[in-house]
Amino acid sequence: GNRGALMHEYPASHPDVISVAAVTESGKFWERSNFSDQVEIAAPGHAILSTTTTLTAVHTSDFSWPVVQVAGSRSRGQRGTLIDCGLGDQACNAGLLGGGICLMARDQLHLKQMVKNCVSGGGKGAIVFDAVDPTADSPMPWVINDLPVILVSKEVGADLKLYVGSRVSIGYHESDEPEHTYAYFEGTSMAVPHVVSAAALVWSHFPECSNHEIRYALAISAADQENPGCDVDYGYGIVKAKDAYDWLSKQVLTQPCGSGTWGQPRQGGGCKTVAIDAVDEETI
Repeated sequence: GNRGALMHEYPASHPDVISVAAVTESGKFWERSNFSDQVEIAAPGHAILSTTTTLTAVHTSDFSWPVVQVAGSRSRGQRGTLIDCGLGDQACNAGLLGGGICLMARDQLHLKQMVKNCVSGGGKGAIVFDAVDPTADSPMPWVINDLPVILVSKEVGADLKLYVGSRVSIGYHESDEPEHTYAYFEGTSMAVPHVVSAAALVWSHFPECSNHEIRYALAISAADQENPGCDVDYGYGIVKAKDAYDWLSKQVLTQPCGSGTWGQPRQGGGCKTVAIDAVDEETI
């Protein structure tokens, strides 16, 4: 989860599921990653270049306009009541109507701050038109992935003002195929695929091992961070596929998969995946 809170969310916190925390490019714990005693391992989850689609239109009940999606904003479409948020310089209670779409005219305020104000007021989507330069509708080079953010011309913004209080949707032109592109995203949803890929890669070299044994190898070989041992932020540490492979290569020489005491199913998951004495004796 991405609330930056000490909490259990499911299915991630189920004992049979590996709960993954997100870290930044420097290996530091990402401040918005949830943490708990069920976190088992960490992986990169900040500013991750990912495949995505691009939103192309905003729709009202009787008309559609072309739009430009802000790079890094959420590509999933959104529907809600259009709320006039002025210059976006303060929260405009866009959440009072079940989560509205913020319509904002950009003046001097940084676009990122405008979107933050939309979110703080309960908005679930943002439409920004430029009150100074109507041609300034190109994607911005920073990450906003909490909600869809689109840019329109000053003229389209004026047209949309006539629909304030009505339902609008941000999505695609009906005749368009979604444009496939890349964007930078953040979150534990970016971290989990790193661990899944590491597990699949390691397991492909040791197909005779069980899922529990692969899970054990990933945990015991993870790169420990900050406080020694497993903790609520990083779990056992940052996933390291090559170290997990090396650890298994050493173990199967004397205790092949299925014959050793390591890698047995354990109750609890998280920091209970590897016994404390095993970490002292077996960590590479």
